[in-house]
Amino acid sequence: MDPSRDPGSMYVEESGTPGSPAIVFIHGGGQSGREWRQHMARLSTFHCLAPDLPGHGRSNHLAPASPSVIADLVAALIETRVPARRASVVGISWGGALIHALLDRHPDVVERAVLDGSPPYLAPRGAGVLMALFLTVLSPFLHTRPVMALFRETHDPADLRATSRSAFRRSITDSFHATAATGAPCPVLLVAGEKEGYIRPADAALATLMPHAEAWYAPGLDHCWQRKAPDLHIRMIEAWVTGQDLPAEFRPEPAPSSAAVERMRGMVPENWYLRHKPKIMRQARSYLRPFRRHLAAAYGKDEGEAIVKDAIQRFEVQLPDIPYIGGGENPFTKVLCKVSAKLAMYRALRARGASVEEAARLIHLGEVSFYETIPTRWLMRMQGRLFLTRKGMNLWRRVAATGQERRYPEDWVFKVVEGDGQDFGIGLDCTECGAVKYLDREGAPEYAPYLCWIDYPQFAAMHLRLGRTETIAHGGQRCDFRVSRGQPAQVEPEFLHA
Repeated sequence: MDPSRDPGSMYVEESGTPGSPAIVFIHGGGQSGREWRQHMARLSTFHCLAPDLPGHGRSNHLAPASPSVIADLVAALIETRVPARRASVVGISWGGALIHALLDRHPDVVERAVLDGSPPYLAPRGAGVLMALFLTVLSPFLHTRPVMALFRETHDPADLRATSRSAFRRSITDSFHATAATGAPCPVLLVAGEKEGYIRPADAALATLMPHAEAWYAPGLDHCWQRKAPDLHIRMIEAWVTGQDLPAEFRPEPAPSSAAVERMRGMVPENWYLRHKPKIMRQARSYLRPFRRHLAAAYGKDEGEAIVKDAIQRFEVQLPDIPYIGGGENPFTKVLCKVSAKLAMYRALRARGASVEEAARLIHLGEVSFYETIPTRWLMRMQGRLFLTRKGMNLWRRVAATGQERRYPEDWVFKVVEGDGQDFGIGLDCTECGAVKYLDREGAPEYAPYLCWIDYPQFAAMHLRLGRTETIAHGGQRCDFRVSRGQPAQVEPEFLHA
């Protein structure tokens, strides 16, 4: 194994008794696990771990690594050194950016999180480029007295000397390109010193986007204030990880401006959708347009047009909150966008008094009509020809391997079942369905069983036969897709004729 990807290769400060509630401390750029010794001594009832990250401290023999690699290392550390395989995590500055990556990639290992003075920042535009240029000039002289004197308020000189120049440069650069884990399922404290001008507005904005986050500040203090007020910092951590009120000294951040929130939205991974909004909206309009015929039959022409317009508006509102599962690199991203469009139509119909079954029936008919449009009919036929080729099956094997890594909690997880060439060409056994998870998160789990029936006309449009005996949405342990060439299965659910 590459030492830089082996958690056992990192030096780790440790205190307390394994089996006690665990806290993992993540230091900032140019620091080391020694930064937390006073905290660990005071928090003696906890099992505390403080790694020296690659390129820092006693792990400076390891090459600098990306936030995702370091997140994987920290997750592996928790899984191998903490008996419960879960811990609260505390990060300072760059360490907080790494916790965002940890929450994005390994949310199951985190109990609660404290992110102090952490990216992403709401710095002036272009600040990241200027900082990169500054570091290019500065880093060769990092270990000289004049440069270390610049950091005397925030860093221990011994830690700076032990940090490799490339690791220091990367930690600062990565901080200016950090993204936020807005889908974090655990309680998250976003905290800063009162004087941290770029960080506080970002914390306030981010707290509105994270479902379980709070933003507070420590009056009169600046970046890395744990060095100036260690007692307050320790009491804050102990209160947060035990679910108690924060010390009385702290103040809640004021409500953020709408501009700050919108800017922060562009700095989170989910906003791949916003970056591609014009194209996605065009596709949504094209997808929902064929629904008009069935809506007109049920509600009249004018009301049918109004329902489509309403659904498109609802989809636009939902768009920023569609879970990020890899963007354009994951073919299921398009599937998830279509599920969101169906949800928008479902909500538009339910708002007009339609029952669950009636809404599902109209959506099902609308999707079938979509597959009959030109050029969709031709495109689906081409996809069908590719599906069972060697190239197509290799694609599904790669997608399955990625899903099994669980990089994105809201993604599909499945394995490929090799076909025998007779009963079926390829099988997909799905044990986690992104559509079911999304509908559940959006408060519409009752629609999921109806959604599953759309798979049959979809495969029929590709001139492929779909066989299936169970689905997760119907209470099964998996969705067992079996795909083959031949006469498509003619499956019509009962609710179409209700």
